[in-house]
Amino acid sequence: MLTMKKVQDGNRAQLTAALEPLLKEPNPYLRVEAAKEVLKINARKGEKILETMLSDDSAIVRGEAFRQFEKRGKASGYDPAPMVDECYELLLSIIDNATGMLDTRQLLSVHPLERTQALEGLTAEYYEVSAALLKTLEEAKAEFRTDRRYHSPLHAAILAVHSWQVTDAEDTLLAMVDYELDISSFPLGIDVSGDYFFPAARTLVHLRVDMAKVERALAAAEDPKTLRILTWVLLERGKDVERTKMALADASSKSHGATEKRNLSEALKLLNNPSELLPRPSRGDSPSSK
Repeated sequence: MLTMKKVQDGNRAQLTAALEPLLKEPNPYLRVEAAKEVLKINARKGEKILETMLSDDSAIVRGEAFRQFEKRGKASGYDPAPMVDECYELLLSIIDNATGMLDTRQLLSVHPLERTQALEGLTAEYYEVSAALLKTLEEAKAEFRTDRRYHSPLHAAILAVHSWQVTDAEDTLLAMVDYELDISSFPLGIDVSGDYFFPAARTLVHLRVDMAKVERALAAAEDPKTLRILTWVLLERGKDVERTKMALADASSKSHGATEKRNLSEALKLLNNPSELLPRPSRGDSPSSK
C-alpha cells in the first residue's frame, strides 16, 4: 500500500515497476501481497509471477499462490499447496469474504425499506467481520508474539483491526502495547513515522481507546518500556500535555498501591519530554528495552 501511494499518477507500468522490488523481499507475506497487487494491475504478468511462486522455498508463498489460482478457477493444472499459517489464511479469507459486502448501492434506493435492509445488512456484516478479526488477533497474539517482522501474522492482524475499527480489540491491544516491529525487516524505501514501529499502540490511538483503560494499564505496567509507550498513548488521546498531566494526577490521587503511585509519578515525569516517549526502533531479535 505504501509503495502504491508513492506512484502518484497511477500509471500501470510505474505501479508494476514500484512493486517488483517487493517480490524479492525475504518476508514471504510481503512477496505474496506484492504479487497480488501486480495481478490487479496486469493479470498476465501477475499469473506468471504466481506460477513461479508455486515452486518458492516458502510454504506461505506456495500456499497463497495456489489459492490465487484456485480463486480464478485456474488451479487444475497445479499441485495443491496447503497454507501452513492458519492465522494468515483465516485473515485472508475474512478479507476475501468481506469484499462482497461493500456494494452499498442499495443505500441509495428510492425505497425506504430497501435502504433500511441494506443498512442492517452492512451493520451485521461489519460485526461479523469484527468478531472474526478479534479472534484472529487473539490467536496471532498467542502464537506469534515474538515474531517482529514487518507484515508478520501478528502485524497483519493488528493492521486489519486498525482498518476495520474493531473497538472490542482494545483490551487485547493493551496487553501487547509494547509489541515492536524489527526495523531491519522493513522493505527498502518505505518511509514511516516512529509510531508505526509500535502497531498495537498506534492502533489504540486510532481506535480512540478509553483513557481510563490506559490509565489503569499504566498504573499496572511492569517495565519501563511499557510505561513509556502507555504514556505516549495517553498523551496522543489527550492531545495536550497539561490535560494529560491533570488526568494522571487525578488518577494518582485515587490510587492506593505503591506500584500504581510510582508508575503514575514516573509517567508525569516522562511527560516533561513528550518527544522522547516512544523508544527508538530496534533491529534484530531483541526489541528495545527503554
